[in-house]
Amino acid sequence: MKRTNFELIFTGNELINGKILNTNSKWLAKRITKLGGKITRIIVVPDELKIISETIKESLTRKPDFIITSGGLGSTFDDMTYQAVSDALGIPLKLNSEALKYIEEKYDFAQKAGIIKDGSLNKYRKKMAFVPENSTILYNPVGAAPGALIENKDTQIICLPGVPAELKSIFRKKVTKLIQKKIGDVNFVENSVFSTGFIESEITHVVDKVMNEINTELEANSQVSLTTKSPQIWIKTLVKAPYKKIIIEFHVSCLGPPEIATKNVEQAIELLRKYIEKEGGMCYMEDEI
Repeated sequence: MKRTNFELIFTGNELINGKILNTNSKWLAKRITKLGGKITRIIVVPDELKIISETIKESLTRKPDFIITSGGLGSTFDDMTYQAVSDALGIPLKLNSEALKYIEEKYDFAQKAGIIKDGSLNKYRKKMAFVPENSTILYNPVGAAPGALIENKDTQIICLPGVPAELKSIFRKKVTKLIQKKIGDVNFVENSVFSTGFIESEITHVVDKVMNEINTELEANSQVSLTTKSPQIWIKTLVKAPYKKIIIEFHVSCLGPPEIATKNVEQAIELLRKYIEKEGGMCYMEDEI
């Protein structure tokens, strides 16, 4: 089964200089992975038109299924993502009537609600309605700047606002459905077991043993068909408390049809507990710690 690949591009000087933590990156990566997607790159670029455009161009050469951008859709001089996408694709930036109507309604509502004094569309507000030609507008329930979907051969480019609440709202209401349609009936299933009594290097061999045992069995049974570079079961160890009581988390994940993937993760957790306890360690699930 071919993985659906994603590249994420985040714009903003505030991300580059460390003024703001890029929480959108973690949030998007977790949800896309949960839906069965594969994040192949996460890129952060400054508010410079040429760099943003060149980054999008470079990403397109790798032909990911999706490019998702975050930031640069607002009304200020440094909001330039739509222009960068247009430049990268060689298509014009055009005033979108649907986006303009939506923005007009947003500011009209804000004025009537007493949030702002003047709801008229000045050139700065109108700027947000200029999007790459033939874009599909993605309604923003929280803010004024609409997102957009731009189709380009094998890649769908999705532009989202940088404001976390706005990004999350558009993603939940619009983008999730686009991803599910592309990926189909595949989910990323995960669970963890925790152990004490070892340092990480003392228990690494157990991870290899469980992965080899389960994945060999899965290949023999042809339960899940993935590429050879993507093991059916993946186990990642994480040291949770390195300076006091050492707790090692064994994070188990599997990509596949939900029922089968869940069964495989449960089997791996059971084997991990068996072998760790055999080595003299103690095991806990998260709610038991």
